[in-house]
Amino acid sequence: MNDLLKWIFTKKQPYLDRAVGRCVGRFIISTAFTTDKGYETAIKDRNGWHPVEHYTNKQGAITGHAKWVEAMPDLKQVTQLGWWRESPTLITLKPLA
Repeated sequence: MNDLLKWIFTKKQPYLDRAVGRCVGRFIISTAFTTDKGYETAIKDRNGWHPVEHYTNKQGAITGHAKWVEAMPDLKQVTQLGWWRESPTLITLKPLA
């Protein structure tokens, strides 16, 4: 399937159909299939969403999500993946509550 058709098909899928996992605590950790990068884990803090890891397949996303959820109590900083040509950036997380 070409990239345009893949993007259109994925955009029409509700989040819950694409989600691998979601955990809410000090932060929200969400892992889902995305239109641009495939499977991805992102962490939400008071400053917004920070993509932190991409996966080549669903099993990798399930394993990666579990790793981030387990790390949540001790998370203080993460490396936010760069967008397009941007370099990854070290982010200090600010808890939601």
